[in-house]
Amino acid sequence: MNVYLKDYLSCGNPTLAMNQALHACQAGDTLYLGGGRIDFHQEHAARRDWYYPFYGQEQKYTIISIENKKDLTIDGEGADLIFHGDVAPISIENSEGVVLRNFSVDYEYPLYAQALISAVGDDWFEITFDQKEFFCRISDNNFVFYSEADGWENIVSAPLVTEFSPDGAPTQKNPYFACLNEPDKNSFLYRMMCQLEPEQINEKTIRLKGSVGRLPHTAGNYWVCAHASRKNSGIFLWHSTDVQLRNIDLYNTTAMGIVGIGVNNLIIDDVNSVVRNGSGRMLAVKDDAVHLVNCSGTVEIANCTFMNMIDDAVNVHGVYAVVERKIDARTLLVRFDYPAKKALRFYHPGDTILLINRQTLVPIAANMLTHVTQADQHHLKLEFAEGLPEGVEDVLLEDRSRMPFLHIHDCVTGNNRPRGFLIATPRAIVENCTFFNMSSAIVLTGETINYFESGPVRELLIRNNRFHNSAYTGGPVISNKTTIGTYAGKGFHSGITIINNDFRLNGKRFIRLQYCDDVVFKNNTYTQDASLPYHGEIGDEGGAFTDCINVEWEAPKTPSMVSPEN
Repeated sequence: MNVYLKDYLSCGNPTLAMNQALHACQAGDTLYLGGGRIDFHQEHAARRDWYYPFYGQEQKYTIISIENKKDLTIDGEGADLIFHGDVAPISIENSEGVVLRNFSVDYEYPLYAQALISAVGDDWFEITFDQKEFFCRISDNNFVFYSEADGWENIVSAPLVTEFSPDGAPTQKNPYFACLNEPDKNSFLYRMMCQLEPEQINEKTIRLKGSVGRLPHTAGNYWVCAHASRKNSGIFLWHSTDVQLRNIDLYNTTAMGIVGIGVNNLIIDDVNSVVRNGSGRMLAVKDDAVHLVNCSGTVEIANCTFMNMIDDAVNVHGVYAVVERKIDARTLLVRFDYPAKKALRFYHPGDTILLINRQTLVPIAANMLTHVTQADQHHLKLEFAEGLPEGVEDVLLEDRSRMPFLHIHDCVTGNNRPRGFLIATPRAIVENCTFFNMSSAIVLTGETINYFESGPVRELLIRNNRFHNSAYTGGPVISNKTTIGTYAGKGFHSGITIINNDFRLNGKRFIRLQYCDDVVFKNNTYTQDASLPYHGEIGDEGGAFTDCINVEWEAPKTPSMVSPEN
């Protein structure tokens, strides 16, 4: 059956009309939104407590809330969905066979800040807000970002700042936290914190005095900062199956573009993080364009453009739990040591769980879950099919059943801080993509110190990609995190094949890996372009491998030398 939003708009409130239309939808229905501009406000939005694993719990208001639905399609027919205030656009929870297609997501007043760097001195600079879309004042040594029209206000003392050029790309300037109070020396981000003294010059202009790192700001560029929390992702997916997102433009989201937790089989096709043409904005998605946690089945990301974020294009990983104590022979009490520390329903009966030595990351045992119980806000109680070994306190747990096959192809990503694709899942293919990110284009992740993102790579194919001005602020194009303790086993990552790719850089800095085995790097090409930033070279002809076994390394062939004029 077809359901039409227009049949419910007589109530005068599009948010209420959307709720009523969704309530009328049955299995197999298609809801047509009718195209055109549709404005959504907080009144009549679904209200709930929402939790993002690494940043905490907050109450949110969701406009398009899809819950316990089966085989539902929402076709925007080219609709321009405009959201107002502190709201989350779309969520899909505990559903199967949902398809979203043919619309865009934007905010009337973005929950990020953008100001012209209007003057620069020896130890100060001034930023000027347009007072049309972007507003800010200083109060009690805090930035107060606000929109009177949409009725929101964010008070922060240390927003994350990235400098953008007028053409919409992050510059060589190092990103930093603009701290109006004393920086937290215990934070793992302390090295990015710059203490500044604010002065309100007039209603539009603020002067900030102090050092902002290695490079000063440049007058005429833009001071762009993230100040909203991460609670309102553009599209939030929770424990759903066979979800498809197609032909969607994310012109602005106040946090991540797409967040998926516990999703089984996901297609993201022609979904784009891009600024609206003619808007003058620097940012589209504020944080990661796509962030997937403990998913399963197949994840396909195809024909997408991920640009103008203040975080990564794609991040796919699991989550390590930490054993707090052994309750009995088959039962463990576990916690999560990522920053927010709340225990979520990451694990499920029937899953295969790997027990891993926290210091060496060497697997100890594997066991099947039979029962999962929420012990309290911060702990899960896990019961296993077989007896557990002794001495498992402080051991890590990893769910090997919640690691998808990842296929990313025919995508473009760049003009963002910091990286392209972060991969922490056993099987993945990245092909026919173009990269021009600020930092590494592809990073193999998995770490046990800050965010506890799990997922060793076992079979990764990177082929037929274009790395053109990748890592343009320095460092390797392809790399892996090494914040994984004192690894003592076989390669943490293995089975990595990098073939038939084209690198266009000014300097040989193609790859740097550690604790990676069975690596093949061959049949790639390199064009030196002297018009691009030079940041030195890496290792042996652009490759460096530390504590790696069985590496087949062939330096990329150099078909030509490109002069700055070209």
